[in-house]
Amino acid sequence: MHPDLIREFIAEFHREMDKERRESAAGRVEAERALVKITREIENILTAITEGMFHPSMKAKMDALEAQKAGLEAKLAALPAPSP
Repeated sequence: MHPDLIREFIAEFHREMDKERRESAAGRVEAERALVKITREIENILTAITEGMFHPSMKAKMDALEAQKAGLEAKLAALPAPSP
């Protein structure tokens, strides 16, 4: 193999790996932000319930939020750990 071809292959490989790391990090940040938002919404509903406010639609909203939270937690668990 020609040394220039090997160098180009290695350079391209590194570019692709860097791109994948950036995309993975961006996906992690987005999922973490969404998880914080959903957790806050769940806490707000729980606070409202403990203060005596309840409507059947709150249960449906809570169920939907819990499902979204579980999905985000699974997504975060499946993503590779962030690199230092």
